[in-house]
Amino acid sequence: MPARRLGHPHYFMDASSFDLVGSFRFSDFPKKVRDLLKLGGFWPVAVAEAIKAGICDANKLTDLVFYDIHPERERPDGTYRPLSPTEPNFSQLVEEWKGLKSFIVLPALKVTQCGKAPNAGATAAKGPYPVVNTLMPKEGPGFFCRMPESRRWGLPETIEALQQIGRLWFSANPQGPRFIISDISKRGGGQLCFNKGGCHKSHQIGLDVDIRTIRNDGQETSSAISYKNPKYSLALTKKLIDTIRSNGNLKVKMIAFLDPRISNLSRWSGHDRHLHVRFCMPPRYRSLINLNKTYSKSPPNYQCSSE
Repeated sequence: MPARRLGHPHYFMDASSFDLVGSFRFSDFPKKVRDLLKLGGFWPVAVAEAIKAGICDANKLTDLVFYDIHPERERPDGTYRPLSPTEPNFSQLVEEWKGLKSFIVLPALKVTQCGKAPNAGATAAKGPYPVVNTLMPKEGPGFFCRMPESRRWGLPETIEALQQIGRLWFSANPQGPRFIISDISKRGGGQLCFNKGGCHKSHQIGLDVDIRTIRNDGQETSSAISYKNPKYSLALTKKLIDTIRSNGNLKVKMIAFLDPRISNLSRWSGHDRHLHVRFCMPPRYRSLINLNKTYSKSPPNYQCSSE
């Protein structure tokens, strides 16, 4: 069986120390964890399920993901071949393993009580969709997030797409400014509300993202500016929109923004200071996310016509 590799090597950077044992078996994990892996790519959800079952060793959890990506390493006895310095791609594979630990496993251990049933507050925060279980980093190449961790969760594909947009933006604009990400979703999805009252109409399934407009003075401030503000950069904001659409990881369903000088946008009231980016729902989630239940009145369309 060919290996399933993640799309971008820069996905795996700044990870913790490498370790890999040589006696790994998928049969050591609960059936529910193995069933999630069979769906393909649901690593954050599978890791969270393993942690709930009491498997708390970060290296073993990283092996779970790594060997699911690399089934070609399976031995006849059902164990998996550990990494060896003598194999040609050793350094690259080590960095991949370390990145899986840093990006998927350690965040999951941080937010999950290992082997314990969550308390009532944690259950309420978890939400209806466990697949909304990947945390957007606070900052990275080309971007930073202004919201707390509790509002920065998305589907794995959404988070990878945002980081890819950041890498593309940084490559084109190494001197800055970075773009600023606001709300995505809460962990597990569900209604995302404001401290002062009221809630987002969307941002419930990890596919909607708010991104601030770009300024023309190079400043990265927490104050959003309207497209009517003299410090607003039409050229850079349009360039950011083009970068979002061409990210190559996840198709964009639509972008809402009120600047009439930029074409092919949805015009939503209240969106003069930020972009609302809606990504297309990957087909594998359609049986897992019930839009009619989530949005009882006029469910939005997350499906791309080409799928």
